[in-house]
Amino acid sequence: MTDKFNKYELISPDWLNKDFIEKILKDYEKDDRIKVLSLDITPATLNNDHYGSVMYRTKIQYNNSKNKNIPLSLVVKTMPENDSPKKDMLSDTFLFRTEIRMYSETIPKMEAILRKYGDDTILGANYYAAMKPHEIIVFEDLVVKGFSTLKNRMPNEEEVRRALMKIAKWHAVSYILAKEEPEAITNYNEGVFTIDMNKIEVFKNAGRSFIDNTLVCDDELKTYIPLFEKLDKTLLQNCVDIWHAYKRGDKALFVLNHGDFHMKNMMFKHKESGELDDLMLLDFQTCYYGPAVTDIMNSTYMLMDGDTRWNKRDEMIYYYFNIFSDSLKKFGFKGDIPRMADLQIDLIKYRAFETFMAVTYLPFIACFNDDSIELDKIMESQEYRLKMFSNPMVVAEAKRTLPTYLYKGHLE
Repeated sequence: MTDKFNKYELISPDWLNKDFIEKILKDYEKDDRIKVLSLDITPATLNNDHYGSVMYRTKIQYNNSKNKNIPLSLVVKTMPENDSPKKDMLSDTFLFRTEIRMYSETIPKMEAILRKYGDDTILGANYYAAMKPHEIIVFEDLVVKGFSTLKNRMPNEEEVRRALMKIAKWHAVSYILAKEEPEAITNYNEGVFTIDMNKIEVFKNAGRSFIDNTLVCDDELKTYIPLFEKLDKTLLQNCVDIWHAYKRGDKALFVLNHGDFHMKNMMFKHKESGELDDLMLLDFQTCYYGPAVTDIMNSTYMLMDGDTRWNKRDEMIYYYFNIFSDSLKKFGFKGDIPRMADLQIDLIKYRAFETFMAVTYLPFIACFNDDSIELDKIMESQEYRLKMFSNPMVVAEAKRTLPTYLYKGHLE
């Protein structure tokens, strides 16, 4: 049964024990009389659910000064400690600093604005966070509350719209804070493309891998090889530049981006009828202040399935923008409301990231929906990763996508 769980979570660290959990509960509940009676630790995630950390589900029985035998289920998220490719890739990065700040400062501040205007949208679960002696975030176990990740399918239209609605409100509140309290938002200046790309081969070699293992698979795609040969020289750096757009002084629709806005960083709760009840955003390690279109582009590849992206991309972006602009009005923003045309200009200006999504992230979508494909191996094994670039789904999606990129000027 262990082969279904994330391999990095099969053995919990020694420090994750009764004493450690007891201290967390005492700090959080402000009750020195808490006593942990039992603790059961299991992996918190399945294969392909995530990569940027390790997580453990802790089922607890404890007494406090008022009650006995209280059951509690928490998820402990931490950085990998054992020597591994994952530890090498993620060590000495900003990831946990960013997420702890998001949980402890920024999300509560944004949710306070929502509540002020009668909006009960929840942006993130929370419980406890610390950087020392161990980098950890402890939050409520959403599985106990009926949430789960999607397995072997992409989100349906209802689920995509709910995710876009939530991120639109997030963006709107951050847009207001950036104008009224800029120090709370605008100094989130580290994200995916500020990591040392030499540590992340899946990004560093993406263009070359796409040329050598996707475009060569089909005569129609081979015609794009000269364009990508030229594009490959600048594509990654162009994406890095996008992540520095605010510091560089660009004019754009800037917001606090989630930074890794995709289906595996969400949990869904459905009613017995199958109707969507709620959606929770997860994983705030790469939040950064930059062009709003980067979250939107992320959603088109990592949230929408191929048919939705092909047939309803513009409709979904318009849906997002209407909620964003309506939320600005509802939440009392006094300045000029951005226009849909402003977002469209940014989609063109920062089109390099959308191209990068197509050449890099499509293999990840395949592993999200196929248990036989392993996310860890895509991240860590060049040989395995190259096989994914020739996956029939990736080839088919490239054939459908690249003509539109050519017509829009993405390949110039």
